[in-house]
Amino acid sequence: MRRILLVALATAFLAQSRMALAVEFIWNDAVGIWGLVDDRDAPVFLHETFQTRGIAVDAAEDRLAWSDVLPLGAPFPGGVVRESGTNGGAVETLASRLTNPAGVGIDPLSGSIYWTDLGDNLTPSAIYMARRDGSDPRPIVREEWISEIEGIAIDSPHEKLYFTFVNPLIDSLYNGGIARAELDGSNVVQVVSGLGKPNGVAVDSLGNGLYWADARKFSPGGGAGEIAAASLSGEDRRLLLSGLELPYGVALDLERREIYWTDSETGKIQRTVMSGVLPFFEDVVNGLDNPTAIAIAGKTSLPLTGDANGDGRVDRADAAVVAANLGRSGPEVNWSLGDFNADRRVSLADMAKLQQHLGEGGSAPPIATSVPEPSSWSLMCVGAIIAAAWRRTRVRRKS
Repeated sequence: MRRILLVALATAFLAQSRMALAVEFIWNDAVGIWGLVDDRDAPVFLHETFQTRGIAVDAAEDRLAWSDVLPLGAPFPGGVVRESGTNGGAVETLASRLTNPAGVGIDPLSGSIYWTDLGDNLTPSAIYMARRDGSDPRPIVREEWISEIEGIAIDSPHEKLYFTFVNPLIDSLYNGGIARAELDGSNVVQVVSGLGKPNGVAVDSLGNGLYWADARKFSPGGGAGEIAAASLSGEDRRLLLSGLELPYGVALDLERREIYWTDSETGKIQRTVMSGVLPFFEDVVNGLDNPTAIAIAGKTSLPLTGDANGDGRVDRADAAVVAANLGRSGPEVNWSLGDFNADRRVSLADMAKLQQHLGEGGSAPPIATSVPEPSSWSLMCVGAIIAAAWRRTRVRRKS
C-alpha cells in the first residue's frame, strides 16, 4: 500500500509539472527512479522499479538505462535491462530473462551497452555486452577467480571497462577488488585489491581517476564504509571519506569536480570534492528508502580521442601538444598533456591514437595559409615529434 501511494503521488506531481529542463542527476530507491534538476528543486518521479542496482546515462542521446529484478510471479528468471528518456517517457526492454542484473554501462563511441550479473547457485557472475538496442547479447567476462561482479564503468576514450568484484579464492578478510578489461572483455587484470564489499565504480578519463564505494560492513572483515580513489592503473590509492554506513552507487560531476554517492542504510545521497579535501562534505537528499544506483544525467565532458585541448576537434593544435610533451612521464601526466592511452607518459603511441582520429569533430576555423592534406598533415606531426625528441636528447647530453 505504501508503494502504491508514493507512486500515485509522484505520478500526479509529474503530470502537473513536466520538466522543461533536463534532470541533472538520477537515482533509484525502493520505490523507483527519480530525477533532480538541481539540489534545490523537488525530485521528479520517473519510473517504478523493484530491485535496481545500476543506472547509466547516454548523455548525447538523452537516454538512461537501468537494471531491474522483477518480483515473484514474473517469468523466471525475471531480471531485465530497460531504457527510456532521461525525462521519463516510454520504456523499452533491452534484455530480459536475466538471472540477477546489477551494474549498467553505456559506451556512446562504440554504440554498445554493458551490464553485470551477480548470478546465482547455478549461473556464475559475469559481464554481458550487447548492441545499443539490446540485440546480440553475449557474456564477455566470466572468470573462475571473480564472483559478485556488481559495479561497472566504461572508459570510452581509452577503450576500457572497469568493474567491482569479490575474489573467493583469496583467503583474506578483504577479498574485494576492481578489475580492468578491454571493451570486448579480453585482457582482464586486477588493478585494486584489499577491498571489503565494493559496489559502484566510476572513471574520470581525462583526469586519470578511478573512484569507488566500499560497503565494508558486509565483508568478513567488517568496518565502516568508504569512498576511495586511485589512478586508472590502480596506483596512488587514497581514501576520500570513511565512517559511512553502506555506500553503494557513485557518480562523478566532472564539471564541478564533485563525487556523489548513495548510502542505502542512512537513506541519503551525499557528495564531496573529487580531490577528497575536507571539510567539504554534505547531504544532497535525505529521507530515502534504500537508495542504490545513481548517475549524472547532464552533458558530460567526454572528449574525442586525440583532442588534448578540449576544443571538440582533433587537429594540428593537438599534435603540437603531444610534440611539446613528448617523453614526459609521471603522475601529473594526463589527457590534456597528450596521454591518450592513460599510461602516464606521452609517447609515439599517443600520437598514433591522435593520427587515427585526425579530423574528427569538424574542421578548424579558416586560416590565412593553406592547409595540407591529411597525409601531409600526419607527416608534419611525425616530423614535429622527431624534432622534439632530438632537441630533448641534445639537452640531456649537454647536461
